Amino acid sequence: MALNGLRICWGGVRVRGGSRRLECGEEVNDPGIIEEAMKLVNEFLDRVEKHRSMLLSDENTPFDYAIKSLSDWLQEIKAKIEDGGDENVIMLRKVMHDVGEKMLKLAEQGREGGWFSTYRRELEELIEELRSNKATIIISGEPFNEDKNFMTHLYTDHLAIDVERVAKSGSTTIEIIFTGLKGTHIAVPKQFGENKLRAMQCGLLMTDGSVDKYGYPVMVTNQLWQAIAWLMAWPGSNYMRIDGVSLNDGDLSVRWHLRAIDHRGVFEGKAWSLGKPASSVMKNSWCSYYSQCLAMAMWMLKRSLLGSQWVSRSVNCGGAT
Repeated sequence: MALNGLRICWGGVRVRGGSRRLECGEEVNDPGIIEEAMKLVNEFLDRVEKHRSMLLSDENTPFDYAIKSLSDWLQEIKAKIEDGGDENVIMLRKVMHDVGEKMLKLAEQGREGGWFSTYRRELEELIEELRSNKATIIISGEPFNEDKNFMTHLYTDHLAIDVERVAKSGSTTIEIIFTGLKGTHIAVPKQFGENKLRAMQCGLLMTDGSVDKYGYPVMVTNQLWQAIAWLMAWPGSNYMRIDGVSLNDGDLSVRWHLRAIDHRGVFEGKAWSLGKPASSVMKNSWCSYYSQCLAMAMWMLKRSLLGSQWVSRSVNCGGAT
């Protein structure tokens, strides 16, 4: 339906060429559906306004927190390396330092080569189109069933914005996904024995991890410590990139997308469901969640390998300490 120039339609087939974007299908005429869609659009506009100092600024960007945190942490880890101590701990810290430098480079490239050059301008243009009723809004899901997800999808040339009303909870999540921001491959030396690695891998998969349709373990996370922990847990070749920004009610943060290249098919034949979060299928399987919590807590907290600034928010094991 063209609502004073604003077009709202159901998501049709995916755009060809491997894109996850939906094409505009049947136009929406139902006033109730339109109202539900506009609730999500208005929530998006409200959050952009709330975070305009980071999203619409000529100086600040969503990448700034990651850049500052990583820079400070790298200095702290470097100082710990120079202090000496156990050779195994020193080696682990050196590997983590190398990982941190790669992450910092990606964040800096995203700030200068992506946000300022392209993404901020397109976000401003989209907001203006929405406010002047000139945008196209694609919807999917169940608008009237609160036990089901309902989403609006907004697209520019290099941004895909998903605004989702989460099933049952009624909360709203907003993801701004980037197109064209390059990632990097990183080789991580093995630092732990198989038992501890498996415990760490299972625990990370049970939080924000999954196995994609090609059989690769993957994770998308907003947490810097979790991105570093993932790379330590999956030695060998990994692919890492920043794929977007999570626009939460209280804060905003960049999303780290990680793929364990050398571990394709590692969970085949186990209690697993490809492409689904591990938490839904592994709680009662061979993977022990609390073993992971113990391993992660010993690794990151007791030995403080991540540095003091992240210790207080490093591990949440559902009540385990």
